Amino acid sequence: MKKQTMKSAWEIARDGQNKFGGSVKSYFPESLKIAWKQAKTGEKNMAEITVENLIKAGGNEWKSDAGHHRIYFNNNAERVGLSCSFYKTGNVSTAIYCGEKISNSKAGKILSELSFVKVWFDVNENEFKSKNGDGYANDIINSIKEQIAAM
Repeated sequence: MKKQTMKSAWEIARDGQNKFGGSVKSYFPESLKIAWKQAKTGEKNMAEITVENLIKAGGNEWKSDAGHHRIYFNNNAERVGLSCSFYKTGNVSTAIYCGEKISNSKAGKILSELSFVKVWFDVNENEFKSKNGDGYANDIINSIKEQIAAM
């Protein structure tokens, strides 16, 4: 079972790389979780990526007259593991990133970078897309997929 699960995890990671770019290694930790969950439950597809599930995961639906149909995601800081509190001036007063306290300055830089990251699911093409912030975009997309898988 272990050998098959590892093989499945690498397949999932390669699929992620082919679909979204980046390195296979960056997808492996999440793909291993998915493969183990599949092995334990005997399921291949835990939860479908549907418009309804994407909206339940915090997405906002958008349709245009030109035929575009997308689900946008805006709560990026929370999805990458950044939690901040702010002074009344708007400056960061405390920040925790992936469970560790970080400097207010570093949190401000991360928030600034995240403000340019756009992530959406293109319903017509049935795939996630992003603009700017490739590293953060992958984390955001993985977070969305985790949330949907847990549904």
